[in-house]
Amino acid sequence: MPYVLMITPDPETARLISLRLELDGYAVNSAIDADEAVSIARNREYDFLLLDLVGADTNRKSEADGIKKLLRSVCRSATSIVLLPRGQMDLDRKAIGFAPNATIRRPFELNALTEILNEMRKAKRKKPVS
Repeated sequence: MPYVLMITPDPETARLISLRLELDGYAVNSAIDADEAVSIARNREYDFLLLDLVGADTNRKSEADGIKKLLRSVCRSATSIVLLPRGQMDLDRKAIGFAPNATIRRPFELNALTEILNEMRKAKRKKPVS
């Protein structure tokens, strides 16, 4: 079973995305910010890291540093996907300190998110182990 760690400040978003992904066979844990995600991620290896930037203050140094710490220390092999706020056309990679594997712009359908995860999951399985 693939594991997803989702960071979103919005409990309703967390609930809806979790329900949809669980229907497709993903196990989902959610955190409200990067600090909580680091604590959660110490207990498990995650396949996917889903970052919801709606309402997140990525310009706040501590949040950006927390995301970097999460990626460097506990989610090194996770595929990262960023959910962009409505109307935001691009991601300020410098502000969050990394380049995600994929970005999804709002509004989006939950089916589209699961299709992206499934495709990335297939691609990961095809990668040769080094």
